Amino acid sequence: MRELAETGWIANRARLIAASFLTRELFLDWRLGARHFLRTLVDGDVANNAANWQWVAGVGTDAAPLGGGRSGRRPCVLSAHSGSQLSRSGLSGAVERYQGTR
Repeated sequence: MRELAETGWIANRARLIAASFLTRELFLDWRLGARHFLRTLVDGDVANNAANWQWVAGVGTDAAPLGGGRSGRRPCVLSAHSGSQLSRSGLSGAVERYQGTR
């Protein structure tokens, strides 16, 4: 994520790992991550970005099987946090809160 912030690019595998962690472990709505990546990536593509985030989150038409995360819990598929602090602070705030609990 630091490389993405500094250079506007990260390797595909790192993109998948970040998306998986954010959606399957932190249960963030995939749209938060997709929006952040699309704004930050220098090679961002609207269709590929959305499709990849949906696939990793397990919500697209060709979704990855559930249970891939450590917890085995279902990822956040709807914006259950739409009016909460989580949505207002976005992706950065959610990651910072997670790091503070470790």
